[in-house]
Amino acid sequence: MTGFDPKVFIQELKTEVVLSGVLPEYITAILEKYVASGNVFGAKPCECLNTLYNADSETALFVGQDALYKSPESVKNAVALLNKAGVSVSLDKNQDSGAALWFLTGKTQETQKAAKACAEMLNQYKTVIVYDPVDLKLMLHEYKEWGIEISANVVSFNEYVLDLIESGKLSVKKSANEYSLQDNYAYARELDNSETGRKLIKKVGIVKDMLLIGKEANLAGQLIMAEYMPEVMAQVAKDRWTNAINMGCKTVVTENPAEYVALKAACPEGYRVLSVEEMILENM
Repeated sequence: MTGFDPKVFIQELKTEVVLSGVLPEYITAILEKYVASGNVFGAKPCECLNTLYNADSETALFVGQDALYKSPESVKNAVALLNKAGVSVSLDKNQDSGAALWFLTGKTQETQKAAKACAEMLNQYKTVIVYDPVDLKLMLHEYKEWGIEISANVVSFNEYVLDLIESGKLSVKKSANEYSLQDNYAYARELDNSETGRKLIKKVGIVKDMLLIGKEANLAGQLIMAEYMPEVMAQVAKDRWTNAINMGCKTVVTENPAEYVALKAACPEGYRVLSVEEMILENM
């Protein structure tokens, strides 16, 4: 165990707690749901996604479990946007990167098993577009540390869409709409990228930043924590809305499904929450 890097210390402490058999009951209950159903929510994917599953393209869209189980509209809209650019994508039923187990248990055998299965599935493709930055961070950082290789070209959804626009494959219109980016921590802090989302906004509208942005941005939602402390996470979303309202920000644009779901649930009257793809789609 190390005491030098707080993030490493926390993850190793989680693993030690798991191996010592002293997990809190509320975490054990969530892990039991994962074992029983394959996801921490104990949920089944929306049947509305059934027509999207395929392995026909050399380009895969990896949406992650938060989007798959809690925000199916995000999955549909992401696919629709890519299709408008003439991009056909494969969508596998396995959307488990190991991110949930990593968050709950650290570097356990179970976490690495999920990661290896994910990498094996993704290695069928030439390009993998990763929708959720939380999954992307795990693939680009932890997978490498664990010796898990993804041979495909891994790219973020934001970067892929920006390239489609700049190459002329996706035609958008510049509007006078103001959009405020909710920086996701995985992009801004872990991957050191708080600019791609804003570049996308500039393609279709005007950037209007709220209080606390980039690496200083406050979390707006986390779906696993919402499973065991829903009231706290509801307040987190309300507090983030306060940051937006105080700066006169009427439309918040999210980069990950967890914050999309949380901010939408707490959205005040007269305000809007859009995902990146929804923002692009309304300016085409």
